[in-house]
Amino acid sequence: MKIQWKIASTLAVLGALCAFFAAHSDSKEKRALEATRLTLRQQGFKIDLKHFNTSAPPAMRQRALMLFTASCSPYARLIAGYGEFMPQAGSNAALVIWKAERVKSNSLT
Repeated sequence: MKIQWKIASTLAVLGALCAFFAAHSDSKEKRALEATRLTLRQQGFKIDLKHFNTSAPPAMRQRALMLFTASCSPYARLIAGYGEFMPQAGSNAALVIWKAERVKSNSLT
């Protein structure tokens, strides 16, 4: 019984020491990081995301919206002349297009 108490107390002391060192070891690194960030800010470097303008100009946003709308249109496949990529073979199955002898085309011509 005596040896169990010695092992338990040793493990408790080691655990407490590890917790203490883990809690206090990064404070030195955090101070060095903040000092470096402050120095870089004083030199004029942009180091935070809030300093950058990540928005696109209105004309570019409008063009992107038009491209997105055109590509997501239900008629985009028909206009582009694509066939049906996964024709249904049942309620829970589809045909593999590369194994088909001939691919149906839904083009308007």
